[in-house]
Amino acid sequence: MDRVRKRKLSGTGNQLDPSSKQKIKTLFYKKFKYNRVNKWHLPSLFKKEGQKWTHPVLQSLKEKLNCVKDKLSDKEIYSWHEHTKFMNIAGSVISTVKQVIRPELCTQAWCKFYEILSAYPLINQNIANLNTVHLCEAPGAFITSLNHYLVSSDYNGTWTWIGSTLNPYYEGNPLGKMIDDDRFIRGSLDYWYFGADNTGNLMEFSNLEGLLHVASTMGDVQLVTADGSIDCQDDPGEQEQIVSRLHYCEALAGILILSPGGHLVIKKFTMFDSETISLMYILCCLFEEINVFKPATSKSGNSEVYVICLNFLGLGERIDEFKQFCKPFFEDENHDFRFPESCLPSEFVLEHIRICEEFTDLQMDTIKCNLDHYPRVSESYSRWMEDIRDACADFYLDTYNLHPIPIQSRMLPYQKKKKNCMALYQNNSFPVKELEKPKKGTFNERQKMIGASLYEQVKLIDPYKVETTKSFNFQSGKEDVQGIERWTLSHGKPVLNIHSSCFCSGKLVQQMNLLQRYEKSDTKITDLVVEALSVLHAENQRPLSVVVSETIQGNITEQSIQYLDFVNKNISPHVQLPNIEGENVREEIVCHVMGTGLMDELGSQIMILEEAISLLQNIKAGDSFIWILSTCLLRWTAGVVFLLSICFHKVLMVPSPSSSLAQALVCVQYKPETALDLSHMENIKKQRSKHGTLIETVPIHILLNNDEFAHFLRSSNEYLIKSFISESMRKIQTTDSKKE
Repeated sequence: MDRVRKRKLSGTGNQLDPSSKQKIKTLFYKKFKYNRVNKWHLPSLFKKEGQKWTHPVLQSLKEKLNCVKDKLSDKEIYSWHEHTKFMNIAGSVISTVKQVIRPELCTQAWCKFYEILSAYPLINQNIANLNTVHLCEAPGAFITSLNHYLVSSDYNGTWTWIGSTLNPYYEGNPLGKMIDDDRFIRGSLDYWYFGADNTGNLMEFSNLEGLLHVASTMGDVQLVTADGSIDCQDDPGEQEQIVSRLHYCEALAGILILSPGGHLVIKKFTMFDSETISLMYILCCLFEEINVFKPATSKSGNSEVYVICLNFLGLGERIDEFKQFCKPFFEDENHDFRFPESCLPSEFVLEHIRICEEFTDLQMDTIKCNLDHYPRVSESYSRWMEDIRDACADFYLDTYNLHPIPIQSRMLPYQKKKKNCMALYQNNSFPVKELEKPKKGTFNERQKMIGASLYEQVKLIDPYKVETTKSFNFQSGKEDVQGIERWTLSHGKPVLNIHSSCFCSGKLVQQMNLLQRYEKSDTKITDLVVEALSVLHAENQRPLSVVVSETIQGNITEQSIQYLDFVNKNISPHVQLPNIEGENVREEIVCHVMGTGLMDELGSQIMILEEAISLLQNIKAGDSFIWILSTCLLRWTAGVVFLLSICFHKVLMVPSPSSSLAQALVCVQYKPETALDLSHMENIKKQRSKHGTLIETVPIHILLNNDEFAHFLRSSNEYLIKSFISESMRKIQTTDSKKE
């Protein structure tokens, strides 16, 4: 198939000098194998030394590498990343693959795994049923890369897969440990396993047991991949120690999942410490062949490598011993393991040192080269880099014989890019998803902030420019809850702290949490109720009769409503307090006012559900409803809002005029044909009382696949939090100026 390139073909591949051509080839052959004359045997897995030991040669390598890395400590991280991005010889591969091949979910991980698949015999093309398990897999690029490879190689068998990763929908997962890109996960949710506790945390034994059970239903598993990592930017010199437990758990899980003859691919970094040396020896004993490979599309200046373990020998009679050995790693975060140094054959140690030396030298050479050309790259070197980058991209396509696959062979149905949802909400000013900006400053500056006071951390937050808005609106239809009686709701570990949300930028959630530790939100219920009543009146253009519930009666009184100018003109003086079942003036719009706005979202989940049920049990056709609440970051709260939107002609979210973390959900004119929604809510309450672990009220895929609802909630949340941040920062700056 001919390839049509959007970028101009420079033809530089043939014009490059021999040295440049060799640089490209070397980039694609960073692969080393553990050579062995004798078979290595696994010693007792419970024989270990209490003291950590070090190997002098490997520790010397670690010190040499960290010495070179230390030269980066005063480099501003953003400009350094931009520089290394340009200096990366394979830097044009991903963009070229996107232009020419247009693969599904094309990321750096996609390109790396396609290299691995092409370089090693991981797939048996003749097998009738191929079963694969992918650990720490978000956002799913290894899976889509494998699909592209199978289609391209005309695999005719049946492929079944399972993905496991930190759950991007579990609000207790910190962003620093999780990739919250759910583009692929959302469309393939049935194939993902997030563990018994729904967190997706592989380092929990109950989650491993659940994964082993799910994998056992597949039949023989021929391939396991593990691409996990942890953000180590604040301590790059100890990257190996930081990710050690995760990599142990990945490797042990892979060994327990695999069938004899299967293969394991696991990401590693440096391999200097005794724990990693011991893990590598376990792998060398349990697999016929162990390779260490650095794909060309993995930045050559970092420590990332992939361990390719071929032909699993099986555990045989030692399976129970191995399971017992694994358990402490998943139950004790401080547990580590190392064989006594005397258990390791000298032949293995020498091979391990050889491989570590090869990769350390390659990494140090790249860092030194990048430093030599920083901060400015000469014009002649820049031209050479552009030529060699283009030639490298062509070499990648040719070497791995990449070509597009039919659209119908993609894993998810092809969808044309939709017009921005902004057109649906004229008052909204937020995109569907904001790109997170990389960290700023030098490593030394960031180290200083680790021990900084709360005030010093808060001062680093930049205020947002927030335009005044009255409300955000959403209108749903009864078709949005078709099949509600068949919905399956997720149970799991209760969320104790909100660290992330699929209905808000993660950066905003982090900043909100930091500011709340410093300064509590000041919620003025009366002002917010009046603002919401104003919005409701504009929707109806009819007088309102207000019914205030007991939950907020102490914060808004009859007198405080009646003495406001707007209320005197547009709201009936017949204000009922607090009996929601009282006689209402039917020629007016009856508006019920309820709320949990003075409580944080986590603490008000049960009350939110109970208030919604109480409302639907007592409200009459045509009545409206104002509900004072805090943020809507949890899928629990989002689900209740979604269910209420089905019960009313329209819902609006009105932010607090005082820039507090409170908002009003305005539900306009109740529709009486909602018995199904009410019974669903009542059933949720029973499940919650019975099990105590229900973590959603509407299946998450229902919420996220409704683009208009997801945009509505994300926009209102982000406006609310940005307003709170801006007002808080203004107060802090005012206080500081007074002190001066």
